[in-house]
Amino acid sequence: MAYENGRLVKASDALKTHHYRCCECGELLVLRKGINKIPHFAHQSNSKCNSNEGESYVHNLGKFRILHSLPNGTRVEVYLPMIKQRADVLYHHLAVEYQCSPITLKRLTERVSGYLSIGITSFWILGMKYYRKRLASPNVLKFLRYHKNTGFYLIYLDPLTSRYLLRYCICQSDGKYQYQDRTFTKWATMIAFFKSNRQKEQLHPNLIKVCQRIEYQVRHLDPNMMKLQEYCYYHHSSITGCPLICHHYRDLPPVFGKQWLKWVVMIICELKKWVGKRIRQFVSEVYQKLDFTDHFVFLVNVKELRVSYINGFLNDLIDRKLLVIEHGIIKQVSDFTWYRDVYAKINVIRECS
Repeated sequence: MAYENGRLVKASDALKTHHYRCCECGELLVLRKGINKIPHFAHQSNSKCNSNEGESYVHNLGKFRILHSLPNGTRVEVYLPMIKQRADVLYHHLAVEYQCSPITLKRLTERVSGYLSIGITSFWILGMKYYRKRLASPNVLKFLRYHKNTGFYLIYLDPLTSRYLLRYCICQSDGKYQYQDRTFTKWATMIAFFKSNRQKEQLHPNLIKVCQRIEYQVRHLDPNMMKLQEYCYYHHSSITGCPLICHHYRDLPPVFGKQWLKWVVMIICELKKWVGKRIRQFVSEVYQKLDFTDHFVFLVNVKELRVSYINGFLNDLIDRKLLVIEHGIIKQVSDFTWYRDVYAKINVIRECS
């Protein structure tokens, strides 16, 4: 199949006097059909297109599913010469991209910025290959969006069943990603779903199991947990015996990634060194040391969101009289209870429950 003026054409219906373009790369195609030939389109000999025919079919089908979901006036495969980009689907000042194949963070950012430079908002719907990937993968999370009624979310499209798949209320609960799923057969129904508050309180695993999971990761040399263990060793402690207050925030927005536990551990370990210094400078220093590497193209103020949780945790320490701040200066830090090992910590949890 190929495109002619934004219309999808089968090779069997194509005419040799017309011009057709590749659905993936936009290059002019050669129509090959005859008495002894099965009709098909082919690239010219000097083509650099390496598109996969099966993927192209799914991609094209998805674009036309989206096309028929949107109002009249929507066009498909619209070339925008000002930015040298081709929109999968364009409706006035909204470009809808159906992303099936991998795309680098740099290229994604360039395409989004290109659309914005000419006053077009882009909305990205993911293919089923992304749906089957781990949610924790940076290749998936970079598409994350936020809505006040559904929280953090992603939208997928299965063009073979004409179903939109909404993954919403995405959060990190004790380091694991949790979410809710909803399926829609109509775009309008899905949009209506966003108009009422759908956020729900997450169910948490038993805190003892969380502590056991941390101990298991240390014992099996999980790379990220071992880095945190090394940091704790430097401060004469062990991550398996970290203070219970480290588990105060059991739900986090999905922008903390691998640092879901380190940020609170670091605050507790570093605070006493900062007595007599400004709390604002301390927060800035902690944030820099956390060295976040995840990037979110469609989220704004990610740093501010993370910092708000750091400040919230510090306020909790103040409320519990574990931290005293006067006029923006750290005056006093109480001792935090670290445990000998995970078993001592679990015993305390059981006694308190």
